[in-house]
Parts: sequence; structure tokens; C-alpha cells
Amino acid sequence: MADKNPYMNEQSGRRRGAHFAPEVTPVQPAYRPDLQPVPPKRRSKLPLVLLLLLALCGGGLYLWTRLGGKLPGLPGLPKLPGLSEVPGISTVVDKLSGEEKVTITLNGEEARVAAGSTVQEIFEAEKPDVAAGNLLSVSGNVLGEGEGEPYVAVLDGAELTTQDAQTAVVEEGASLTFSDGTDLTEDFTVETVATSTPKLVRKVQEGTTDPSYMVQEGVVQYVYQWGKAGSKEVRTGAISGETVDGNVVEGQDCIIMCQDIHPDNDEKLVALTFDDGPTSYTERYMDIFDRYGIKATFNLIGEQVEECADVVKLNCESGNQICSHTWNHPDLTTIDQEQTLTQLNDTYDVIKRVGGYDTSTIRPPYGDIDINVWLKSGGRTTLSVFWTHDSEDWKLPGVDAIVANCTGRMAPGSVILLHDGGGNRDQNLEALPRIIEAWQDAGYRFVTVSELMASDSSIPEECCATYRPMPEDAIWPTELAEQP
Repeated sequence: MADKNPYMNEQSGRRRGAHFAPEVTPVQPAYRPDLQPVPPKRRSKLPLVLLLLLALCGGGLYLWTRLGGKLPGLPGLPKLPGLSEVPGISTVVDKLSGEEKVTITLNGEEARVAAGSTVQEIFEAEKPDVAAGNLLSVSGNVLGEGEGEPYVAVLDGAELTTQDAQTAVVEEGASLTFSDGTDLTEDFTVETVATSTPKLVRKVQEGTTDPSYMVQEGVVQYVYQWGKAGSKEVRTGAISGETVDGNVVEGQDCIIMCQDIHPDNDEKLVALTFDDGPTSYTERYMDIFDRYGIKATFNLIGEQVEECADVVKLNCESGNQICSHTWNHPDLTTIDQEQTLTQLNDTYDVIKRVGGYDTSTIRPPYGDIDINVWLKSGGRTTLSVFWTHDSEDWKLPGVDAIVANCTGRMAPGSVILLHDGGGNRDQNLEALPRIIEAWQDAGYRFVTVSELMASDSSIPEECCATYRPMPEDAIWPTELAEQP
């Protein structure tokens, strides 16, 4: 090849000539360790393997714990510690799973549940072994098994409703128990049916005297018990169509109690009462009361109230008790119901309008009142007051006779009858101081009729009031019960 091509070098086989530089041998630089490239380190796979092994161990231990520390099919193997018994392992497993959990006591055992879980969510996740209640008809027949409340949950000692369980969050350290659910009753409609209507009954308290001169038995008569209608609920099931009785309200008769007044411990109390006012004598009587520091009870004629308005206002503000003596003094036993209500209502209303005083107490004209008058009153009157001492001042018998009539047979609970209207009452003006002094000298204290009644504990406190409106749920009878 070299002979044929004179330009070719024999040793290298390169062509010779001006266009080719001679082959140069490269010069090796001096060794510099500080300038040598550092080879990359190889990453060890050991930590990743350890983490994977740890996760596998944690999962295995968790499964082991859920199985009760035993291998399925190998009952003879010893029980190993559960997951919760391995310190810190629960937290590690939680972190590996990326889910934050809290420790609670569930049905008496420690459990780990997702943080922020509600009671309902824990029930769905843990599926405790409890049975749901049944759906029942209104009469108690089973309409659907397991269609009642799914469970009963108690969180930290407090039982939750099913609705509360939807929102109640279980916190770290809480105690939660699930037990069998309760039965539910189907929806139902309710109809209230009347079962009885009240009647009017008259009763006499044991120990009440019945003197021949009294038309009214007992010194006082009052509404002891209001009448109420009896009723019951009739419930009709929305699914079953069954009907059953629900709540039952027992009816009760209206009772008028008749009795004398016997102050407890025989306390020496007496009441002065005045009929047929107001008149010019009324204010003069009140001046006498002021001198002796006493109070009395006034029974007003309705048609006289407005013409004596100033006296009525003063009397109502004085601390005396104010009652009705009807509008124009009829015998209530001789008039019909409409007339009776007019006599009562018009008088009560004018006393309220002029004197600002509420009253439902009456002194019946002539002392005539019976169970039929009470029936006709429609519940507007609640107390009727009679007397034990009749002054007979209307006969104008003289001062000494009036004093004698009012001071004989002194006894605790006495009620004295005088008049401030219906004629000339000058004898009363002279007799009144002597009557007051005689009772006070005997150790008695003058009070109103309501105060006198309140001293007798056998009379219910509410029955002593001058004014007692009929309760909204009460019914006034329209017929009498069989009288004893």
C-alpha cells in the first residue's frame, strides 16, 4: 500500500503532505486530588424496607387484635398482646394510615375511633351487636320487626335521642355504650271525646250548726271545688287504622261548701258587717273605725254606688272588705237566671268601675240563698256570707237593744250584722262604739270576713279570697246532682 501511494506514512497509514500535521502525543496533566469529581453516593433502600416491614407488622398486629389475639383455626396457640397493649403502636399505625384517631371506651372496652366522629358514625363503623326495636301499632301490635329505634346510645352517662346521636361528637376519653333499640309507635291522630259533664253539689262541713233563724246553713258558703268535664283521647293509627283510648281526664262536680268559721286555737276574732249602703252613714262609721283601729266588711247596693262614688272610693281604699248586696235587694230565690245574673254582674261591675275593687262575694238579701240560686249564678259568685249576730237595727229597737243583740253569745268566728242604709241609722252611730268596746274588752280583735275565714285552716286558702274568677278550664254546671 505504501509503494503505490507515496503520500502514505508507513507506520501510521496516514497520508503525508503539507495539508496534514504530524501526529502529536497528548501530554498528561499533573494529578490534582482536590479537582477530582466526587462520584454520587448510592442511596440505601434499608429505611424504606424497615418502614414497609413496620407497616406490615402493625397491620398484622391490628388484625391479630381484632381476632382476639388468636389465629383462626389454631385455638391452641397462646394469646398475644392486642394492638392497644403494644406501647405506641396504635399511634404509629394511625400515622401510617394518615387518619387521626382518639381513644374512647366503647361498651366497656378501649377502642380507637376516627377523631371528630359522631355517635351515629361510630355505630355504623363499629357495628355493635345490638338489636333494633320494633314498629308497633297504637294498640301494641308489631307492624314491622326491627323498624323501631336502631339502638340506645349513652354518652358519658347521658342517654341520647336518635336525633342527638346524629350530631353528638365523641371526644378523646369519652365513654360510649350501645344497647338494644326501643320500640316505636306508629303515628296517630287524636280526637278528644267528652265523657261526663259536671253537676252542682251542696255539702255541709261537719260541725256546722243549723239554727232555725238561718235560711242559709252555715255562716259562709263558698265554691269549694270547680266543675270540670270528663274527657278522653281516641287515637287512630295512621298505618294500622286501629283505635285505642289515650289520655283520660276525670271529670269532677262543682261543690258548694257550707260551714261555720272556727278560728284555729280558738283565736278571738270577730267580724263587723254592714248592709244596704253606701249612704252618708257609711263615712261616719268609717270615722269610728279609725278611732278604734279596726276594719269591717261592707255589702253594697249596686244602684246606690255611683251616687255615693266618693264614699265608695274612700271605702275601697281603706282596707275594708267590699262585697255585693245585689243591684236593688231582691229575694234571689224568687227570680229567674237572667235576672239573677243581672243582679250579680251589674253590681260587681259598678263596684269595679267606681271603686277599682274586684269582688265576687255576696251578702244575699234577707239571707236567702239556696242551691238553685248558686246554680243560676253561672260561676260569677264564689262566696256568700251570712251572720251569727243579728242587730235587728232595722226595727229601730233602741241603742241598748242593738248593743245587746250584737254582744251576746260571744264566740271566736262570730259575724255581726248591722246596716249603714235602708233607713235612719242614728241608733247605730251611738251603739257602734259600745259594741266595739265590749268585744275588745273581752279580748277580741275585729277583722274582715275573708281574714276571719283565713284563720280557720279547714277552709282552703284560695276560698277565703274576696275575688275568685272562675278558671278557664272550669265548667259551671247546668244541673244539680242528687242532693243528700
